[in-house]
Amino acid sequence: MSDYLASNVLRVGSQYRGIIFDLRKGPPVFGPKTRETLALFFSAAAKASMGVAVLVGDSAIQLLQFRNLCRDSDGRADVFDNEPDAIRFLGTSTGSNRAPAR
Repeated sequence: MSDYLASNVLRVGSQYRGIIFDLRKGPPVFGPKTRETLALFFSAAAKASMGVAVLVGDSAIQLLQFRNLCRDSDGRADVFDNEPDAIRFLGTSTGSNRAPAR
């Protein structure tokens, strides 16, 4: 998945405006190798001026881990607990109209 995203989506001039990462049914935590891969993903998205909206589940740890990743994205990534807010966030260039999770 990361190879496809890097070569087809996360590039300057991409036709994509943003990415919704839906983790509501995903694992509640991630380890160091996954964090490293995700950090590269978020960095590439920021370089391509692409927004990343992360939909999280009920896990407080998942929320904190992804908030940590989003904080270094120049406002281009944030964490949400509902899809409409995530979509609205991607409709803004910097996410200024966002309603983050909890």
